[in-house]
Amino acid sequence: MEPETCSGCPVCRHTNRLLPSPTDPPFGTITHLCTICDTPNDLWICLICGNVGCGRYAGGHAKEHWKDSAHNFSLEIETQHVWDYAGDCWVHRLIRGKGDDKIMELPSSSRVEGEGEGDLVPREKLEGIGMEYTHLLTSQLESQRIYYESLLSQAVSKSAAASTAVATASEYLASTQAQLDALKAEHETLKSDTLPNLEKELAREKRKAEKSAEMARAFGKQLKEERKVSEGLMERIGWLEERMGEIKREVGVVRGELEQEREVNRDLMFALGAGEKLKEMGEEVEGGSVMVPLPPPSEGKGDGRKGGKGKGRK
Repeated sequence: MEPETCSGCPVCRHTNRLLPSPTDPPFGTITHLCTICDTPNDLWICLICGNVGCGRYAGGHAKEHWKDSAHNFSLEIETQHVWDYAGDCWVHRLIRGKGDDKIMELPSSSRVEGEGEGDLVPREKLEGIGMEYTHLLTSQLESQRIYYESLLSQAVSKSAAASTAVATASEYLASTQAQLDALKAEHETLKSDTLPNLEKELAREKRKAEKSAEMARAFGKQLKEERKVSEGLMERIGWLEERMGEIKREVGVVRGELEQEREVNRDLMFALGAGEKLKEMGEEVEGGSVMVPLPPPSEGKGDGRKGGKGKGRK
């Protein structure tokens, strides 16, 4: 195979250099750090897409790239050896010799010119190597086609699901918009009609409440005055009751005295009547005696005055 100068492919720029300089980076302007962890050691570059990752003894990001993308072939930047992740073996410039079928390694492009023409591989073997690499790349591209077709089918499925979700969201948005319009109309109705009526009713109720408060204050004042009047009346009633008690006691005393006077008057009237009868009878009753029965006792009063009365003359 003739070396080609492809400025866009980092693998080509690296593998087609015949005289690398120790001070130049392996890939020229291509980064010499792992794209994930930025480590400069044990770097591998994908021969399919050019992704740079660290080896399995560092962070293992090159292998992770193979698991994610199914890119089987990766080149170790330091040694320029190619590793097949699917076959788990080295495939860098290895061919089988004719006859003995032994595996031998071809010289890499990093060898310095002038080491001897006898060590170079004949052109026929190079063409065979080119055919072998063409077969490897064809199989890899076929696997990549299947891989990306699966990704495309997944993307189509996701797009269909997204379209369904968009349609559902559109319907929900339409219903939500209709509800929002209804709420706006109801809000306008409340704002234009119901709210002013409620404000008027609130003002009327406030005026009623103020009047009720004034009436309550007036009733409270009247109640206090009536309580004061009631307290005065109760004091007056108490004084009248005390006065009535005193009057009742005085009436009792007067009744007792009146009863005594009645008894005295009765005794006097009896004595007068008896004296007149004795005068009329004259000498017929001379030398006799008159017995006057004692009146029934009345509360033990007036007994002393009745004791010596009622005796006739002899």
